[in-house]
Amino acid sequence: NHVVRSRHDLRTIYVGSRRGLKVSRDDGETFDKVIHRLVVESDIRWIEEHPTDSKMIYVGASWGLLRSADGGRSFALVHRSPWPRLSLVRQVRVDPLTPTRVWLATADGLLRSTNSGLAFQRVGKGFFTGKDIKRIAFGGHRDHIIIATIRDLWESYDGGVTWQVAYFGPIHWDVRNLIRDRTERNSFLVATTAEAL
Repeated sequence: NHVVRSRHDLRTIYVGSRRGLKVSRDDGETFDKVIHRLVVESDIRWIEEHPTDSKMIYVGASWGLLRSADGGRSFALVHRSPWPRLSLVRQVRVDPLTPTRVWLATADGLLRSTNSGLAFQRVGKGFFTGKDIKRIAFGGHRDHIIIATIRDLWESYDGGVTWQVAYFGPIHWDVRNLIRDRTERNSFLVATTAEAL
């Protein structure tokens, strides 16, 4: 589902699969399965390292969000909902300019934590409730964030307090990925099922 090379140690690679989490500490030559009970057989959808704390890792699963404070050796459950779609993690992102903010894209809306992922609240005053949030990306300045639903892009310039439409997509394509274009300020690259924008 997801492969990440560590930004803190380029020889470390994390792999999230439908059957758990694997880690290579030798640049992909060998992989060890993480046998912690919360991840050993979980469907791992996303892996996110903290930008400044090399030991903190967030792991999004099909049933909730886990956090490790010791480099992936042990995990704690930090988000799970009685509503299955709100527990299905599509993506987790740590804000690079405000690392205490952690954003969570779920199949039932957008969540934000302001205390490093210890507690999450819905964002958008109910507007994103029921919406399948696919991807999250950050702009080049503090508080600029853009999110993708299956066909639309929304952005906020105040850290998620207010939102405006960035793009309403045609009905015939679905968003697959969204990343910041580092070659041009406040630009983003969007991969869809039909084209790249």
